[in-house]
Amino acid sequence: RIADKGVVEGDIRVPSAVINGLVQGDVVCVKHIELASKAIVVGDLHYNLIEMVLGSEVNGKLMHINASKPEMERLEQDQSRLSVAQD
Repeated sequence: RIADKGVVEGDIRVPSAVINGLVQGDVVCVKHIELASKAIVVGDLHYNLIEMVLGSEVNGKLMHINASKPEMERLEQDQSRLSVAQD
């Protein structure tokens, strides 16, 4: 999750995401991404399923991906390791 005043400078690779802040970098979501009303993505967005609320903005390419099961599992494992490292 990226809150409405949140800022990320860099690429994001996760299974699912909810963005309502600013992302300066490419975003890859193999399951689902939700762009809320204050979301701004400056970079390419790779998605399987996307939900964009009125007011959200993407300044880059929108590219649909058909996520394979091994890729989704790898991203979920990467996210789990990141969560443990941050705790």
